[in-house]
Amino acid sequence: MPLNPFGPDALIWPASAVFAFTLFTALWVTGSPLRAMLAALLKAGFFFAYFWAIFDGTWSVIDDRKYLDGGARLLDAEVGIANFTENWPLITEIGVGHHVLYYLYNAYAFRIFGEGYYAPVACNILLTALIACFGARLAVREFGLTRQQERVFFYFLLFHPDILTWSSILNIKDILILFLHVLLLFSISFFYQIRLRGAFLLAFSAVFSLFYLRYYIPLLFITTFAAELITSGEARIGNRILLLSLLGIVSGVFLFSIGASQIVYSILQFQEQFTNPLYGSVRFILSPRPFYTEAAYAFLGISALLHWMLMPFAALGVWYVYRIRTPFSRFFLIYFTIHCVFYGSLEFLQGPRHRVQLDYAWAIFQFLGLALVFGKAKIPFRKTVARCKEP
Repeated sequence: MPLNPFGPDALIWPASAVFAFTLFTALWVTGSPLRAMLAALLKAGFFFAYFWAIFDGTWSVIDDRKYLDGGARLLDAEVGIANFTENWPLITEIGVGHHVLYYLYNAYAFRIFGEGYYAPVACNILLTALIACFGARLAVREFGLTRQQERVFFYFLLFHPDILTWSSILNIKDILILFLHVLLLFSISFFYQIRLRGAFLLAFSAVFSLFYLRYYIPLLFITTFAAELITSGEARIGNRILLLSLLGIVSGVFLFSIGASQIVYSILQFQEQFTNPLYGSVRFILSPRPFYTEAAYAFLGISALLHWMLMPFAALGVWYVYRIRTPFSRFFLIYFTIHCVFYGSLEFLQGPRHRVQLDYAWAIFQFLGLALVFGKAKIPFRKTVARCKEP
């Protein structure tokens, strides 16, 4: 598939979809027609301008072309969800394994928006509106944001430099994985609030999808949940033992589904690529240095600079979340730490691309830190902490 600018006739439909969906979600969350209209124009306008005037394949990597070509093959073979199982040999051949969902994602993007690099990128931009919507609501539920702060945080997520950059330029699966991270975090919130049906439905949907995207992420979430249960002093010992036993059973079933050969391959990869997690975690958090990237990743210059500039505020945000001291806030910090240590332990996973899936956590820390410094106490810090300490 050629990598060159596209004409307005190819881009008008996906740009219109980006505009309409962003407008709808922004209106639903914020209730401000003017701001929603401006946000929608900016998202759609950036997408249209980039693929019409700038896109030429310079900012392209090996994986995005593999997804593109694999999606085109599935499209030509008319493979979809309805005939997924009967075409499994072809799907695994294209995906070289069972991490195949993003190839199917590309195929459906081509069906909806046309066969071009811009199509899956447009779908990823649509996902950013959902990430902002669900993410803002979760921040209200668990981090004490007011209704006004929810509106601001929605736009903060929608135009977060890292999320905006990765979703609007490169065809990668990490934006979809970020969305599934947010769904899993929402399911954990539901669980701690004893809304078990909602927790199960969200968790099952996300885990099923991740099995065909990046299977080890559910295992990292299970490890995080187990660590929170072990370190928590609030749950009864009997309940903790029961939940840990259930987590062990779920992990066993999940590993059995993955297969022994894949597990052995993953262990060998871990042994070969293992590096000092202390050094690796710092590299994972700080990568890349602003404006010190190879040509294919030069588009990260500004977002990397802003990431570094916001680091002190992110540290304040971590302190804020720590002081909340609820089961979810503990889970959130352990979740962030475990992911950083895991990716920091493997040299080939320490690049900024794998950090995209943690961009919601980064946005939370950055926003809370900025609010503490510049918000003039608008975030009810003491009230939140006091409320969480109540019996």
